[in-house]
Amino acid sequence: MNKILLATLSLSALLAACAEDAATPAAPEETASEELTAEETDEVIEDLEADMASLPVRAGDEDLAGADCDPATAEGYCGVLFGMSAGEARAAYPGGLVGGPDEDPYGDPGCYYLNVAPENYEIGFMVVDGTVMRLDVRAPGVTTEAGAMVGMAAEDVLARYPDAERLPNKYTDEDDIHVDLGNDAKAIFEQEVGEGTISRYRIGLAPPVDYVEGCA
Repeated sequence: MNKILLATLSLSALLAACAEDAATPAAPEETASEELTAEETDEVIEDLEADMASLPVRAGDEDLAGADCDPATAEGYCGVLFGMSAGEARAAYPGGLVGGPDEDPYGDPGCYYLNVAPENYEIGFMVVDGTVMRLDVRAPGVTTEAGAMVGMAAEDVLARYPDAERLPNKYTDEDDIHVDLGNDAKAIFEQEVGEGTISRYRIGLAPPVDYVEGCA
């Protein structure tokens, strides 16, 4: 065979082999496993539990209902007195209060509620023009000075307030129970429809205590 032809064939074979190697992708290198060991998993869980324990949360319904507080009176409730500023009320209530125009930019700064916890409306203080004017209660366990509370039979409330007046509710066929506490203070109890029991009550100073729709 001609030496030149032989050299040409050898070069062609070499180029073809190189092209085949270039077209075949290299096998990916194996990566180290990122799975945690049992000991590392326990450490992560302990860290998460420690972080959760440090969060500023309330400890159950007892705090929300103010079980350790004195009864709601014509003066106020649980350290918050009617006539206080919103800032004074936040500082006075055990555990603090949430809500208001600083937290709700779409709220009405002229009338809003301070509540005992986010998204909890069972106990709320109405603030009108910067002053706490009334307390709204939807939770059982928060009693008035006479011992009336949510869930109690309306007749029992009337027995505790012999001078109370029954007046029609704006939206239901049940009468509200109005109690004059003197010095522009009043308590108003609303009944559960068809049940004969108290569904909610409000106590505070006129005229805000008479607002049927709250701040609406």
